[in-house]
Amino acid sequence: MAPAERELPGARTKEGSSLINASLAHPAHKRVAEETRRELWRTILRESEARYRHEFMDADEREEVWSRIVCLRRRLGIKNA
Repeated sequence: MAPAERELPGARTKEGSSLINASLAHPAHKRVAEETRRELWRTILRESEARYRHEFMDADEREEVWSRIVCLRRRLGIKNA
């Protein structure tokens, strides 16, 4: 038997990985993934706003950070203050 065909303990088979993928497609997992993603966006937004307010930047860099802030606010559904 070739080494690639040998059964390894704990190795995933195609059937096993499809079961894993099917379990991750559950609505609860999708909701958790979406909340995790939104929390990541909120963290990036907070850090970008702090950077925009407190760091010295040239005009181009400042405009890029502001553009990122506006995009994240729009994505999160936050109204501009």
